[in-house]
Amino acid sequence: MAMVGYRVHSSPAALVWAGGILLLALLSLGLVDHQSARQSRARLAAVPTRPLVVVDLRANREARERDVHAELDAWREAGASLGLPVEVFDGESLRELDPSRYSVWILPGQERLSEDDWAALDAYLAGSGGLIATGFTGRLSEVGGRLDQAVLAKLFPGERFAQSGAGRTRLQVVGRSPLVAGLAPGEELTLAKRARALASASAGALELGGTRSGSVALVGRHRNARIAWLGFSLGAVSDAPKAHRIATNALLFASRAPLLELRPWPDGRPC
Repeated sequence: MAMVGYRVHSSPAALVWAGGILLLALLSLGLVDHQSARQSRARLAAVPTRPLVVVDLRANREARERDVHAELDAWREAGASLGLPVEVFDGESLRELDPSRYSVWILPGQERLSEDDWAALDAYLAGSGGLIATGFTGRLSEVGGRLDQAVLAKLFPGERFAQSGAGRTRLQVVGRSPLVAGLAPGEELTLAKRARALASASAGALELGGTRSGSVALVGRHRNARIAWLGFSLGAVSDAPKAHRIATNALLFASRAPLLELRPWPDGRPC
């Protein structure tokens, strides 16, 4: 398979620092609005030279009842918007992936993973590759048997996870996190009516219905690699721009790209 790359334009470090200082100065004077700041962040962010890969293993495709094309498309669109090459892997096992080829593995709704899949993922993360996962990652074996410890629990030791009840379709931003950068506190995301979310027991920046009943978005590290997790499908989010924002934030975090969060001034005025 041919390597797909793209160019990164370099500039002297002093010019980058000077540009950042100038941007912050203009922000303090109210001469650059929040939207321009977000666009500048996207242009200045250093991006990896390796492609991303969206994983959809055969065992999961055959087991699930719902269509996940909307979620796969959401990740492809997020990568493309950042200028990152995106590939899709639909093979049998994570062992088939070349760990040196990809900067980030994206595992959307991959509930069935074998012990060999976990070994391949663990080795990849030991090499400092990034990971994004959604849903109850690896809660079942490749043939559907329940595991003693889900892959998700291995990635976030000590966390407990539970499925939301029927009708819990609202998510609300209640704090700060790299995954909700650009979304204001109190902002809501609505999921499709039949969609459910998986929440961790600990509090976080994005929670179910604003009830502080558990986080549906976590960031962490495993073997020094950055990992981001969402307890819901991006394809189930009714507001496409907000889903896109979270997806791009997750990609920037997992790929170790700088992420500068610039909040809008109260009432649109500098303080």
